[in-house]
Amino acid sequence: MLKRIMLFSFIAICLVFTGCNRDKKEVESIKGERVVPVEVVKVEAGDISSFISATGTVCPLQEANIGPRISGRIESISADEGDHITGGQILIKLDRKKLTIAKQQAVAALGTARASLQKLLAGTREEEIRRAEAGFAMAEANLRNAELEFERYKKLYEKHTVAKKAYDAVDTQYKVALAGFNEAKERLKMARKGPTKEDIDVAKAQVRQAEVSVRMANHKLEDSVTKAPFSGFVVKKLKNEGEYVTSTPATVVLKLVDINRVRVEVGVPEKEMGKVKKGNGAEVTVDAYPDMSFPGEVTVINPSVEPGSRTFKTKIEILNKGGLLKDGMFARVKIIVEEHEGVNIIPRDAIIEADGHNFVFVVNERVSYKRKITTGISQGDRIEVTNGLNPGENIVTAGQYDLKDGSRVRIVKGGNGL
Repeated sequence: MLKRIMLFSFIAICLVFTGCNRDKKEVESIKGERVVPVEVVKVEAGDISSFISATGTVCPLQEANIGPRISGRIESISADEGDHITGGQILIKLDRKKLTIAKQQAVAALGTARASLQKLLAGTREEEIRRAEAGFAMAEANLRNAELEFERYKKLYEKHTVAKKAYDAVDTQYKVALAGFNEAKERLKMARKGPTKEDIDVAKAQVRQAEVSVRMANHKLEDSVTKAPFSGFVVKKLKNEGEYVTSTPATVVLKLVDINRVRVEVGVPEKEMGKVKKGNGAEVTVDAYPDMSFPGEVTVINPSVEPGSRTFKTKIEILNKGGLLKDGMFARVKIIVEEHEGVNIIPRDAIIEADGHNFVFVVNERVSYKRKITTGISQGDRIEVTNGLNPGENIVTAGQYDLKDGSRVRIVKGGNGL
């Protein structure tokens, strides 16, 4: 019984206090003491940028299909898929046996040509002239004897005392002796005169031709060894040792990519093209590393528009530290087209649009004041204010639609909590 009395007394007391509070609120409302709870933030000075979003695929900055420059059989391949190689490293060697023999032949021919030229430039030696003179004297004596024998047989043949067959044999001997005499005479003449300019020119041309043959042989030997044009990773191996490869058409043995620097090719909408400039910064993200952002730079802007998509091809180059970005990754790109430093920045939610203008409510000593502002570029939920606010001022971000110029407020979040 006592518990019931105590319970009823407690309820009665609560009802009395509730009635009193209701009466107090009604009095404050009548007196015009309406207070609006709001959330505020301070205007901050900072940096802001605007960007264009696009998507693309990560590609290596450099890639090459590697194969020998000449045809032949593969002797060795010194790299496999996944291997990292350095520029200038030997990758492929062809069988060089036939090429080595061809070079030896070319070197020998060059030596012969140079010796012949040197002989001509040195002139005719004295002993060669003496040999030519002796040969001429012998040929002259042979001709004289053949001529006397021919004259004797001729007279006998005219008298019909010798057969025609014997006469013809003597006639042939005479002609042979005459030819030998003329040849010996010309040889002696050349020996005494020495080599002509034409002879020397021909010999020099033969030397040059032999030198070219040696260079070609050396070049083929060099081409039988294929080196890496740059540092990177082998991503494909298409041939093995012992297989025959050709230079025409070219045979691809290895595919090499350089991912120290990579690029992303994106399509920029035609209407945004005027904002993008070569050298603009960019931020690249990929699904494999959702918490990471990779800085890049616009390096190429194709001046022609793609008819189907009405976009311009734009290439972003990225320094790929640690090789995290891989060939073929899907990439999201933000191309920074404008950057402002040390400007006033506020949340976009604080702005009220009315009559074509932007306004915010500034709180000063628990009173809100409506203020017209001018905005600049935006980045996500942040926006630049170019005129109308000062750093450090409190602006309303929640509850502003219940405010009027001069309304009293109670800060429930942000500011100093007043």
